[in-house]
Amino acid sequence: MTWGDGTLYAMGDSGADDRIAVLDEDCGVSRWIPNPVDPFDVEDLTFHDGSLWLADTGDNDRVRPTIALTRVDPKDGSGELYRLRYPDGAHDAEAVAIAPNGDIAVITKEWSGHSRVYTLSNGRRLSDLVSPGPAPLVFVGELVIPAGSHDDAPLVTGATMHPDGKTVAIRTYWNAYLYPIGEEGLAHALTHVEPKHLSLPPEPQGEAIAFNDRGDVLIASEAGNRADASIPPILIARSVDVPTPVAAEKSEHHLNWWWWVLGGIGAVAVLVEGTSILRPRKRK
Repeated sequence: MTWGDGTLYAMGDSGADDRIAVLDEDCGVSRWIPNPVDPFDVEDLTFHDGSLWLADTGDNDRVRPTIALTRVDPKDGSGELYRLRYPDGAHDAEAVAIAPNGDIAVITKEWSGHSRVYTLSNGRRLSDLVSPGPAPLVFVGELVIPAGSHDDAPLVTGATMHPDGKTVAIRTYWNAYLYPIGEEGLAHALTHVEPKHLSLPPEPQGEAIAFNDRGDVLIASEAGNRADASIPPILIARSVDVPTPVAAEKSEHHLNWWWWVLGGIGAVAVLVEGTSILRPRKRK
C-alpha cells in the first residue's frame, strides 16, 4: 500500500501480486494496473518520483540468488525490473524504503528483532540502477526493535516515507516506529537513531503502512491464517506528530484510529473482494 499524487495504491503479495489496485476516495477499486513483469513475491509498494516501485523481496525459504525492484508507470503500466544481490546470501525482506534523494534501504524480517539493513553499494541511488542488473547491495547495520516497546512479534513487515521526506516509518505486525532522517541519510537513521514508538490497533496480520499527503498514517492487514476470516478495512490516524533529528528521544505516541469506510460497508466490501491487498498468504 502506498500513496502518490493524491491516489492510494494497493496490491497483494505472493499469489496476488500480478496487478496493482488504484483505489478511489470511497476505498473501491477504480482500475487495475498489471504488473509488467512476472513476480516472485512482492512484499512492499512505494511511490517515488512519479513511479510505483514494487519490492519483489519475499523469500521465506531464503533460496533466491537475487531480489528485485520493479518500476511501474501508474499511467500506462509500463515498467522494468531491476535485480539486486545481497553480499552475504539470501534473506527474507518485506520492507523497502526509498528516500526523496533516491537512497534505498532493504530491511530484512528477523524474529530476533534485529533486522539487517542493506543499501546500494558505492553510494549509488535508485537513478543509478540499470535494468536488469543485478546491482550489488551492501550491509550497513542493524535496525533493532527498541526494548520496552512490548513488541512480541518484532518482525519488520513494511516501510513508508513521510511526505516531507524527513521521517521513515517502519512497522511490525503490532507496532510502528518513526525514524527522523538527518544529514547522515536514510540508512544511518534506521541503524543509529532512536525512533518514536507508534502504537497500532490489533490486526490479524498487519503488513502495510503508508502516509498520505497530509501526513496521516494508513495501515492495513491481511486476514491472518484463517481462510474464512473477514479482511479488516484500512485504518487511518489523523495528525501524526513525527520526530525531528534534533529531538530523536525515545517516546510513545498513542492515536485514535478510524475505520476507513468513507463509502459505508459496501465500499469496504469492494476493497475486500477487489484488491486482494490483504488476502491470506501462505506462510512458511
